[in-house]
Amino acid sequence: MTPPDRELTTIKRQKPPWHAGGFGHPDHQADFGYWARMPHLSLSEATCLSIGFEPSNFPHRRLEDLTKVKVDELWPTTAFLMLRYEQMQRQFGRGDRDRSIRTGEFLAWALRVEYDVHPVFLSLLNRFHGLSPDGLDKSSKRVRPDKREIETVAQLLVVMAIDGYGYDPHANRSSIPREITDAAAGMGIEFHPDTVRKYLGIGKTFLSPDWKKPER
Repeated sequence: MTPPDRELTTIKRQKPPWHAGGFGHPDHQADFGYWARMPHLSLSEATCLSIGFEPSNFPHRRLEDLTKVKVDELWPTTAFLMLRYEQMQRQFGRGDRDRSIRTGEFLAWALRVEYDVHPVFLSLLNRFHGLSPDGLDKSSKRVRPDKREIETVAQLLVVMAIDGYGYDPHANRSSIPREITDAAAGMGIEFHPDTVRKYLGIGKTFLSPDWKKPER
């Protein structure tokens, strides 16, 4: 029986049978069902998955190391993988060597340029991230928010604004929406004060007409 290390070395010397998945080595075949359901993929993950190679077995740092070696000094399979990675970088890199991209974005590009992608992976990508019958990207479709959920969140917001920030729902103008957005910005969350005003406006309609702010 061939030792695993020697078997891998033999595979690397061969013409890369990428269409077989994992370069034909069963221990490196990608779990397509798992990865195809991901809403985002890193460039290194998308590169490996396009040829059926399990990304966890060939992390980003190893792909980066390959870019520092001349192609003619690499075994055929390794050179094949490295050239694919460089191609992905030119298309999606934008300064971040392993940036995350929407899975649907990768699929759309691959179909547009007829990029060779492992057929099983391509089929699953189409199922989960392709175009729906109405022509919309499945990965970008959003379920319309339930009106009752919006009203509940708005009520929670007005309660917290009153209790935590001293918000006066009867005031014509208030600095509280700005204070809330400033607090959110300090946590890395960005939204406009008008968004806060909108939902405070919804929330305060649920207060009793004779409600008065309690004295403290």
